[in-house]
Amino acid sequence: MTVDLRALVIAALDKAIGVMNIPATARLLMAGQDLAFDAVEIDSLSLLEIVMQIEDALGVELDADEVAAQSSVDGLVRYLGQRVAAG
Repeated sequence: MTVDLRALVIAALDKAIGVMNIPATARLLMAGQDLAFDAVEIDSLSLLEIVMQIEDALGVELDADEVAAQSSVDGLVRYLGQRVAAG
């Protein structure tokens, strides 16, 4: 099973904080560009929602602190790629 980690991260962000409802941010993401998390407001509750959505989709357990340590969409995608590869 191949998972598009970038699409998964964007979907989780959109569900948690509506990132695709912000025109400039949506254009950036749709163009394949990176998005720094400090450019959008992600509170602790939203972070937990994002973590839970990703965990459910990938069937892995993630450390919320490690996810929070990622500074951008691309950083989170790299982290998830490592986690999935490690099993």
